[in-house]
Amino acid sequence: MSDKLTLTPQERYALEAEQMAFRIIDLRASPVRGDFDAAHLKEINRRIFQ
Repeated sequence: MSDKLTLTPQERYALEAEQMAFRIIDLRASPVRGDFDAAHLKEINRRIFQ
């Protein structure tokens, strides 16, 4: 990698996957409360892919 601020597509994918895995672990420890409706799904999605 020539520029420290630029990631290759593979590095970006690996970093995003790691961050999403941590967020999923966090969701398991602190789940989204409420009804299982569209708003509930949106909040789960927001927390994983923030």
